[in-house]
Amino acid sequence: MMRLVIVALTLFVSCSESKSDFNIQLESEITNPIFLEMFNEYSKIIHDYHLIIDSDKIEDIAKIENITKRASSWIDRWDKEIKKADLSLNEKLELIIEYDKLNEKYGR
Repeated sequence: MMRLVIVALTLFVSCSESKSDFNIQLESEITNPIFLEMFNEYSKIIHDYHLIIDSDKIEDIAKIENITKRASSWIDRWDKEIKKADLSLNEKLELIIEYDKLNEKYGR
């Protein structure tokens, strides 16, 4: 009986961590702290969007407006930061690599 409880708890914890693991910062190749922070924010927006898309709850669709606002705000900030940054070739490659990782994870 104790083994069954331990197995059940292990499964519960492993499943519940799958949604909350996005609260931690992502491991990344990005060395520029501004773009690392922004890319983590971008990753969270994409993650939240896919949680809603994959949800079976119709009431989750109302959350799309909030995510759209977050994404629009992020795009404006990203545009400003990219324009004023003098990124090295290596920093540009880091951003491309991270984008490709997200595309592989969420691309359909």
